[in-house]
Amino acid sequence: MGSLEHIVANWTPDSIIAIDFGTTRTGFSFYLPPFHSSEIRHGRWNGEKDEGKTPTALLLDEHDNIVSFGQMAQSTFFNSPEQGFRLFEDFKMKLWSSNSQSELVRPSLPDGGVGEPLPVLRVIAKSLEAVGREALKAVAQKLARQFNDLSLTNQLWVVTIPAIWKDSAKALMRQAALDGGLIDELNSNHLLLAYEPEAAAVRCLHETQLDLVEGTKFMVVDCGGGTVDITAHEIISGLRFKSLMVPTGGPWGSTYVDKNYFAFLRQFVGPEIYSQLSATQLMDLRLDWERVKLEFNGRNVNVNLSAICSMESFPPSALDRCLREFNAHPHFTAPFPEDRPTATASAPVDPSALRLRRMGFNLNLPPALTQQFFDPIFASIAQRVNQLLTVREVRGLKYIFLAGGFAQSEPLTTYLRAHVNTRGAAWTIPTMPTMSVVAGAARMGTTPDIVDSHKAALYYGVVTSNLVYSDAEHPGRPRRYGDDGTKYVDVVAVLVEKGQNCRRGDQAASSFIPMTKDQETVTFRMVCSSERCTYPDAALCKDLAQVSIPCPGAGRPPAERPVTATMSFAGTEIEFSATNAEGHREAVSVTFA
Repeated sequence: MGSLEHIVANWTPDSIIAIDFGTTRTGFSFYLPPFHSSEIRHGRWNGEKDEGKTPTALLLDEHDNIVSFGQMAQSTFFNSPEQGFRLFEDFKMKLWSSNSQSELVRPSLPDGGVGEPLPVLRVIAKSLEAVGREALKAVAQKLARQFNDLSLTNQLWVVTIPAIWKDSAKALMRQAALDGGLIDELNSNHLLLAYEPEAAAVRCLHETQLDLVEGTKFMVVDCGGGTVDITAHEIISGLRFKSLMVPTGGPWGSTYVDKNYFAFLRQFVGPEIYSQLSATQLMDLRLDWERVKLEFNGRNVNVNLSAICSMESFPPSALDRCLREFNAHPHFTAPFPEDRPTATASAPVDPSALRLRRMGFNLNLPPALTQQFFDPIFASIAQRVNQLLTVREVRGLKYIFLAGGFAQSEPLTTYLRAHVNTRGAAWTIPTMPTMSVVAGAARMGTTPDIVDSHKAALYYGVVTSNLVYSDAEHPGRPRRYGDDGTKYVDVVAVLVEKGQNCRRGDQAASSFIPMTKDQETVTFRMVCSSERCTYPDAALCKDLAQVSIPCPGAGRPPAERPVTATMSFAGTEIEFSATNAEGHREAVSVTFA
């Protein structure tokens, strides 16, 4: 992706709109023309007083039409149970955890009501449509124009994604933007996908009064609701920067602290009672826990269990019974994260320090217990950051930017400062860290080429059919045959090495010749692997995508009709182009595995 001037050379967008589509909360920010000199504006959600984010919650009616999004979606759902509305929450991480695109296009996502499951892709598309329309209303108001005078497809959209997502997940986010009406064709350059930690970096670099010169190295630890993404960069000129490492991270966001708390609650009241909680009761418990989570400072906290005590099957005496049973043998093991580190785990806790007290419908949790909801998540983050700080390319960091909504957590910042050996790097937290990603993404829309390069996370290659001249070549490998009996064997032609520095403008090309004279389309497989592979059926070699290119001139000898596929790995997404034997561009069809 080139400069803003290149993108808008033959097109004038009404605005640049960034959407930070988060696991738990979503926000948007935008610039109006003239883009390089205007001030950023943050979205204010319908029905909410302050600028900022709203819960990532989509409300649909029985016909799958959008009713509302965000906090209004939640309140409408719980205040109007008779309407038969369907509430969808906590679905973004499905893109990260899925193994294939087919998992995301079949009905699999339950809602908060009683409707049939919907595909994850459709729910995300509907969400982007809802957020896009809300953003367009804000743009229309600032431009003093009617909403109907503006089009979703005449904006430059910047949608943020976790840096650790697979290529297939990125492709699905682009498909969702198409299905949601933000763009009118799949490969439109009216949509930019931006890595969340890189967007946060842009915000931090422009906002902070730091000593930033060519060669300054910095790390970004973007702590969101679902994932924690970590990247490291070096400034190369002005505030443009390059990547020093492959993005890394894991499922260590704030929602996993929530999951640990609710695992404790399930243990405390018992699985049978917990399974009887309605969506409204769970929402009440979640809102109360959100308050406690933000207020926790290492002291006793009270959680309100009135939502549970209102159940006919759970009278006040049941709360006393649960209290006695837990205090008789106080113990709790947090189930998340599943890949918790052992070396940095907390020391064993004295069971007596876990004992609970009751205060009416409130349960008083001792700090030793509450800390167990947080510490395993914190330990995973700290361990990964400590590992990265020993990597040769990353050494010499000057700053570590802590961004994202989870960065507002005092327990998290306290833990990281105590358990991370920064080797001289200074921790830096931007103002309004919850808005750092969306604000940076909007600015990236004004300077799309601000990130000069990325490190390849894997080996990327194409499966090609090599001529076999003797049986001694590729022994034991299956052969394929052309029209004239020519023998071929499938091999992997590596285009990009793992860890390779892919700069803007760098391209990898591979030429293909049809195997028969009547062949009208050349189709090849793209593969990826964590280690170099010679053959496509190697255990570590995974299908990435199927690419098809028209091959004009059917009837002519195959050797006269080559097509050349060109790929760029420098941006957030792999970019494809193709030319035929005459040098004319051909359309490229890509289907990710």
